[in-house]
Amino acid sequence: MVDEVTRAADIALAAVRTMASETHQFDIALFVRGVNALKAVRLLTADGHWEIATAPARQLYELVLAAEELNRASDRNEAALRFANFGLLQAARAALARIEYDAATGRPVDDDHRQRLVGFLASGAVGEFRTVKGNGKIAWAQSWSGKTARALAEASDQPLRLNQYELLFTAWSEETHAAPGALIDSITRRVGDQGIKGLIADDDRNVAEVQAMSLMLFFELGLLLPDAPDLGAKAIEGWINRLRSWTFERFGIDEEPAPAQSAPGG
Repeated sequence: MVDEVTRAADIALAAVRTMASETHQFDIALFVRGVNALKAVRLLTADGHWEIATAPARQLYELVLAAEELNRASDRNEAALRFANFGLLQAARAALARIEYDAATGRPVDDDHRQRLVGFLASGAVGEFRTVKGNGKIAWAQSWSGKTARALAEASDQPLRLNQYELLFTAWSEETHAAPGALIDSITRRVGDQGIKGLIADDDRNVAEVQAMSLMLFFELGLLLPDAPDLGAKAIEGWINRLRSWTFERFGIDEEPAPAQSAPGG
């Protein structure tokens, strides 16, 4: 089903011909990232790597949080610009870090490029994200919205958003960061404890959970972005019903869909 959904998304993206608003390209960019994250989930879970697939699933969740925050803004265009400016800040800092690494390891560096990056980081373009401490050191904002992921989840109108946060940022966060909790099962459990079939069954359920949540988040993302390609309400409803039936019958998992919602003006 994930393949079916991503193919439909690719077809819908290919059909986009003109920009319908100032933030059309912005919405398309978020949607494309969502499609790519869903494809990554599919590729990883196809071979049972559900632990690694939690990382792109978390990206889908954070895209949904961002889309909700944008839609809550009094001026969505202004909020989208702030999001984009923060992206430029992150890209500039990453480029400068790479140059400094190259310099530290004896590789040739482009000093002109380094100075342009330093100048940009000192400019007013990213001034709202920059704070100079008393000791002269610069502290950069940690997010475009000034809020943590948990704060964004708490601000959501969707009751499940906090539950999703606890799963993705607490339970599955161990998998994303390869923390000891992600390895303890493999360290302590022997195959003989429940047999090969039991081990495979556990992984199959985890694969289903990651795929189900990723699909539901992707559907939500499309609804939250005003200028995202329209996959069709009937098609989405059909996918959701098939997904819920399959996961419930096989694993007892019921991935309850969020109430229907649309982006501003939708």
